[in-house]
Amino acid sequence: MRWLNTACILCLFLIPSIDARQTGSEHAGWEPLAEGISYREYFLPGPNHVYVTRLERSNPNVIIETSLANGTLGGGLEPLSSQVERYDGSLIYHDGGWGETYQVAAAVNGGFFDPNTGGLSNGMIHSGWYARRFEDRQTVGGFFWRLDHAALIAECIVQPPGKQRVVLLESSRSIVFDGINTARGEDQLIIYTPQIGPATPPSEPGGTGLEVLVEVERPLTALAGSEPVRGTVRALQDHLGGTNLPFDHIVLSATGRAAELMAGNFPPGTRIGVEFEIRHLGQGCREENKADLYGVSTALGGGDVFLRAGAVIPLSDLGAVLRNPRTAVALDDRYVYFIVVDGRDKLRSLGMSMVELGLFAKLRLGAAWALALDGGGSSTMVVRGEVVNHPNSETVVQAKQEKTPRGVANGLMMVVLQPEQRSTRYQPGEQLSIGTAGEANLRTGPGTNYLLRSVLAPGSSGVVLDHPLNGVYANGHYWWEAAFDEHEGWVSEAVLAAGS
Repeated sequence: MRWLNTACILCLFLIPSIDARQTGSEHAGWEPLAEGISYREYFLPGPNHVYVTRLERSNPNVIIETSLANGTLGGGLEPLSSQVERYDGSLIYHDGGWGETYQVAAAVNGGFFDPNTGGLSNGMIHSGWYARRFEDRQTVGGFFWRLDHAALIAECIVQPPGKQRVVLLESSRSIVFDGINTARGEDQLIIYTPQIGPATPPSEPGGTGLEVLVEVERPLTALAGSEPVRGTVRALQDHLGGTNLPFDHIVLSATGRAAELMAGNFPPGTRIGVEFEIRHLGQGCREENKADLYGVSTALGGGDVFLRAGAVIPLSDLGAVLRNPRTAVALDDRYVYFIVVDGRDKLRSLGMSMVELGLFAKLRLGAAWALALDGGGSSTMVVRGEVVNHPNSETVVQAKQEKTPRGVANGLMMVVLQPEQRSTRYQPGEQLSIGTAGEANLRTGPGTNYLLRSVLAPGSSGVVLDHPLNGVYANGHYWWEAAFDEHEGWVSEAVLAAGS
């Protein structure tokens, strides 16, 4: 009987795949969402309802991006639809600089997380920033998207100790850093990126050390090749915590012996570089992988690789064998696919085992690789800003249980690049004020996706600062960097008035 069931499943998936390829109907049934991105639903025997979006990798105007709950690491949980709303229209670093924005065409929920804190279980690169490091010799997979539109699923990342360094470019002297966006330990150098929050975390009681604020030329991606990420020291403080983090800066936070090694070597104006060495090994962490990770701008840690080089991988744990709602990312040499399967509904959609999902990805879509993302009640797909599937997560609303989208820690998005737009309304040094009747938000970067730095009262006086992105358009507004008393940040042109 088990053999018969397997055979039936193979027949179910194989016949439509052969028909599609032989008749040239590769695009039949797909709804265009944007040039290079399309969407399709599958109603399969079982029953099963499957939702798929695909991105054509050869199209230069569409890319893969990630989202973060509430815009920050450890910021709790947020429904995927809210994350999409937060990031739609956001500024992005692309083609060697900041200025372009993107529109979100489709999104799925991302990796696994601690449901109590929202802390991620594995690595993530967000908008080019290495926000959370991948676990060395991880036993699960990760999805990686490169600037040249190459995509791959990796199964073993190795970051050799002692090879991650901050270098003084003039003297070539260096110091090893111990982590990114993690808690400080004794005698350590930790790098904080803007994803940690609007300022560096407070220190433990009695903690001593120093922090160096560095303006970087591009996001701190760990996978940028042999060239270091360069930057210029802008400020130095002799205590830990509370250093403001603008969107294009990092902070070097040092304790104990690391602080002693850095003391006196990082005055404002010092040029530094951040270097990484990352190796990508194959299955089982035994052999070097020819597909390199350099130039990666987006990455997300996931779960099991259930389709590897065209082979469906049988998984033995109970969660993989049972039929459940699923989320996955898959790829072939032409497309990246987002897949969501509804489940736990006997009348509409049962869900799939991982083997069934692997067969679907291979035989229906033609994918060669596929990676599981967080499934179950987290499984959600958003298309054009709307949830299109039926997430199976129960929430109590007015004493009744309703199935609503669950809050998740991050997401994976297919986005369409938009050209840079600028305003020339103000000039550096020009006086301005908050010209609205209500309060105005001062943010860490040019866009509503960036975190709040401060809230400004009506009539507050300020001055425009000198920044190359002044007047840039993002999230429906033009943005200006300005100083209001002791607060510096980005404010929407819509709330500004000339003069004080």
